[in-house]
Amino acid sequence: MPKEEPDILEIYYTDEKGNRIDKEDLQPNTVVYLVIKGQNLAGKTGDLELSNAKVDFEHQGVYLENDILKNYTLESDYNKIELKVIKPKND
Repeated sequence: MPKEEPDILEIYYTDEKGNRIDKEDLQPNTVVYLVIKGQNLAGKTGDLELSNAKVDFEHQGVYLENDILKNYTLESDYNKIELKVIKPKND
């Protein structure tokens, strides 16, 4: 049986209450969630590029260099990743 290819259907940010946030509206010193929905994602590992010129991010207290969450393993077809939005370090 052929292996099913992972398919990301949707990626977006939400606030702590689950309300969607446009990436242009992200503000420093807030906590947001990156939601990734798809099919056949469980166990897949890769780099998640969050590119945003206005803000930078931390994940579990670690600064994300170049806004990239490296070697992240997706747990299921619905992933909700907590991120802290911070001021850009290049300012």
